[in-house]
Amino acid sequence: HSGIHRNPSTARDARIPELREPERHSAGGNRYGIAYSRWHMRVQFFYGVAIMISQRDERTSGIRCLVVCQGDVREYSAYKQRALTMISQFEELGCQTVVLWLWRLSNPSKGELKLRRRWISIPMPPFNVGHILVCRATRFMSRLVARIVILAWRIELVVAEGPTTATICAGNDVPVICDFHADVVEEAQMYAAPDWASRLVLEDERIACAETEGWICASHALQQVLRVRHGVSVPAAVVPCCVDISRYAAYEQKREKARAQFGLDGRWIICYMGGLAKFQEIPQT
Repeated sequence: HSGIHRNPSTARDARIPELREPERHSAGGNRYGIAYSRWHMRVQFFYGVAIMISQRDERTSGIRCLVVCQGDVREYSAYKQRALTMISQFEELGCQTVVLWLWRLSNPSKGELKLRRRWISIPMPPFNVGHILVCRATRFMSRLVARIVILAWRIELVVAEGPTTATICAGNDVPVICDFHADVVEEAQMYAAPDWASRLVLEDERIACAETEGWICASHALQQVLRVRHGVSVPAAVVPCCVDISRYAAYEQKREKARAQFGLDGRWIICYMGGLAKFQEIPQT
């Protein structure tokens, strides 16, 4: 085994090629300029490099991969849908995927304790609300849980869904890829989080950027924000949160009926859903 060039102490599988900056892939779209094809979510990971599935390589088959997530399991959210898509794509690539999902103990109706061979779901105290001592204790306990899973399942690669989970998984002599869904620092400021919570989020992001072997970002703008903010340059790839417009084709008749009902024929309707942050780029998000 040879060491990864950014972290000589980390052993890696000889099946995986050297880390390189991936080529930029253009996003497809329809007449509205929105990327819609599921193909864009089919990604292949080489210890920090995400490339489109069209460049599939058999060397990914059989890799023991741990995907670590946090948040409510039973609640619909963009975070959850992106994480589940990542998990399914790893499985399609032939990876032996194990999921560690850490959900909020304060909201038991949104989670379920599971201790299965391929899916581990465990309640935890808050990560970013309440009191800073509680949040740091949560991180400490989560690190212990993650370390146990990594050792017990002989994990070869960790994919952390967000900077907090990346911080939890760092330091286990296993390559970690962080999937950055959003600019969490800007979001903390936007929602007027307490100063200690904003500092904690910034600390998570700084560790995630410095200690991981590669990034996956929701947009090129987010990738640039992270590079400028932390002065770190590691292999990164953009995997957009794409919209499948074809799923709405069946609603065309309902749409015309609604337009007639509310007197909207021939008029423009603009609807924006989601946070309005500088990292979001259409058609990438």
